[in-house]
Amino acid sequence: MTKSMQLNSWDGPPIKEYVVDGKTIIVDGHHRAAAAKHAGLKNVPVEYITEAELKNTWKVTPDEFLKQTYGAGGR
Repeated sequence: MTKSMQLNSWDGPPIKEYVVDGKTIIVDGHHRAAAAKHAGLKNVPVEYITEAELKNTWKVTPDEFLKQTYGAGGR
């Protein structure tokens, strides 16, 4: 994926992010984000999701998402 991004730049869906308690967290696209970083891309498309989308698509509340991301402490 990194090689492809080095040759062709970004070619894919945006990275989905959610902002909770002032923290921007990747919800979908971790591998694409890592590949873009390794490829040296400075700008990648990002789509911010809503709380409703987080609950409906990923089936978690913001607090549950924080706990999953940062461990049992959640913050």
